[in-house]
Amino acid sequence: MRSISPDDAPAHFGWMAMMFSLDGATSSEITRKTLGWEPTGPTLMEDIAAGAYDA
Repeated sequence: MRSISPDDAPAHFGWMAMMFSLDGATSSEITRKTLGWEPTGPTLMEDIAAGAYDA
């Protein structure tokens, strides 16, 4: 894995670079209320720290 500069992002990610640069807050509140869903298992950060997304 390597870092790239924001200036290099469009060449690397193409059209998705714009979406990756947005600061869009998200929440599962509506899903939890509508479906009565409660997440189980590790958080995303725990998954990443454990190497779950390492190629």
